[in-house]
Amino acid sequence: MTSHVEYRTPPITYSGPNAIEKFLELIFSESEKVNDIMSVAKSIMSLTDVEVATYDATTTCQNCRSLFDSDNPNCRHHNHVSGKYVFAACQKCNLALKPHRCSAGFVVVCLFHNLSANDSAFLLKNFDKKYTERVNAVNGAVTYDDIRAIPLNSEKTLQFQIKNVVFTDSFHFWLPLLTPWYRR
Repeated sequence: MTSHVEYRTPPITYSGPNAIEKFLELIFSESEKVNDIMSVAKSIMSLTDVEVATYDATTTCQNCRSLFDSDNPNCRHHNHVSGKYVFAACQKCNLALKPHRCSAGFVVVCLFHNLSANDSAFLLKNFDKKYTERVNAVNGAVTYDDIRAIPLNSEKTLQFQIKNVVFTDSFHFWLPLLTPWYRR
């Protein structure tokens, strides 16, 4: 669910044959829509007088609560979809909070509760390599991207990435696990 009303889509329920295939098609379709939205670079809008006064008076990062200093100065963190100012953040947090890209576009996180128990094995078992297909625009050669995964054991996966979608277990959710994939 997004706070941007213009981008909300209704929930989809499906019960029938090829449910995993339908699910993955919908997820990748949504990730393309998110990528299109995020690809429009929105600069920060002008701050109101109240926002400027609040920003100027803030001495600590509103995210990590660390003091601003010359090594980690304050920044105006903003929403990259609307351009609206959100809060004063330290430079480290501001960079960590910005939308991240991978080779397939902007990273989209798909949270599953208890993914590692059953759903990851079920999704990967029914996976079709067409979802990782890449066609070279110059010569038409077809290649396939790798699936990146963080396995718990030979049958359970904590997190995996297909294209720009990171499927992660909310039950074991730990944000630093996502960071390495965001940086690539």
